[in-house]
Amino acid sequence: MSGSQLEISSLSVAGDREPSEGARAAARPDDPRDELNLPGQMTSQRRNKRRWVLALLAIAGLVAAYFWFGRSSGADNAYRVSPVERRDIRQMVEAFGSLDVPSRVYVPAPRPGQLNEIYVRRGQMVEAGQPLAKLDATGATAELNAAQTGLAASAARVDRARAARASASEERGRSARLLEKGLVSAGSVTAAKAKEAEAIAELRAAEAQRDLEGQQVGGARLRRDETTLRAPVSGFVLSAAQDVGGMVGPQGEPLFVISPPLTQLLLTVPVSEADIGLVRKGQHAVFSVSAHADRTFEAQIDEIESEPQRAGSAVSYRVRLQVKNPEGLLLPGMTANVTLEIAEAKDALAVREAALRFRPSDVPEDASRSRVWRLKPGGELEPVDVVVGLSDGAYTAVTPAAGAQLAVGDPVAVGLAGGSAPRATKGPGISLGSKQ
Repeated sequence: MSGSQLEISSLSVAGDREPSEGARAAARPDDPRDELNLPGQMTSQRRNKRRWVLALLAIAGLVAAYFWFGRSSGADNAYRVSPVERRDIRQMVEAFGSLDVPSRVYVPAPRPGQLNEIYVRRGQMVEAGQPLAKLDATGATAELNAAQTGLAASAARVDRARAARASASEERGRSARLLEKGLVSAGSVTAAKAKEAEAIAELRAAEAQRDLEGQQVGGARLRRDETTLRAPVSGFVLSAAQDVGGMVGPQGEPLFVISPPLTQLLLTVPVSEADIGLVRKGQHAVFSVSAHADRTFEAQIDEIESEPQRAGSAVSYRVRLQVKNPEGLLLPGMTANVTLEIAEAKDALAVREAALRFRPSDVPEDASRSRVWRLKPGGELEPVDVVVGLSDGAYTAVTPAAGAQLAVGDPVAVGLAGGSAPRATKGPGISLGSKQ
């Protein structure tokens, strides 16, 4: 008995210690698992299984918590809300237009001729009377010389006629004195008077011819002077002739186009028929141009044309605005992005435009946009009647209707949390986005 107990005790003690490789080999000399090391692989598989079980249990816990808390707070998250704010609301109309000069003065060639010289170029400022170009003046100069020669000959004829009249007048007087003394007959006096009248007539004809020749000299001088084209007004040269040597004339294209100084420009924008009723003369506008994208410029509505502009089925009306350009940064032809400021409400109680369109699923649609839905602390909605004011497209000014109350910070519903369609339950759901 004692020997057996001693062997068992020895075996128990040995089992508590890690056996040596030789002992394990002696215990299982022919066990094939020693070569494959199967006990270690089985331990690794058991560890992997435990990890998967723990991960699945964690996921299940998260899902359960989501369902639990989602069901308890679904009422609060059923709606998307936006607070009531105090804002400056500006009602605006946006349009695209182009800058132009208020007026143009066209300078054609006054008479046919060859363009010999050009004194100014496009883009220059000119003063009234400043020479612009020169036509060939050979023919006009010859014409003036001939007219001046004719005028000199006419002046000589006037002098001869004036001398003849003086002689005839003297002869008539002498005949009259001799008649009084009875030295000549009455017929001699009559003949002297006739000769005097003839001399007077010849003098008048000579003077008329002299005046005619003088007018011809003036016309010839004008045509000679017209060979030099001069600026009719002070302003900015929009376009100018480029080449010399060509034949030009009154029926051809203008040689120069001059506008008033560019300190004042005209901005023309088409406004659709849906917005033209909001536009009034004198309203303010701002605009920008691509050449100076970092700046904005001001304009004022000066004229609203009543003639419609049709493009297919679209109808618009041209609105003209006065633009001051003291720095000269703006040029004719620039395209402008214009914002017409129609009206403004300062420090107004405002809600998002979506709040006026929102309706709970059990409330019929109402096109009047006269009610918003305020979210109560318990997650329920209560209607608040309002009077709608100005809108800038994103926010709308509202005033609580009689007996209603609405304060800054009140949450008003703008849509459903899961999208624009109402949900059947208050539990969790998956949304791909809101269209509100």
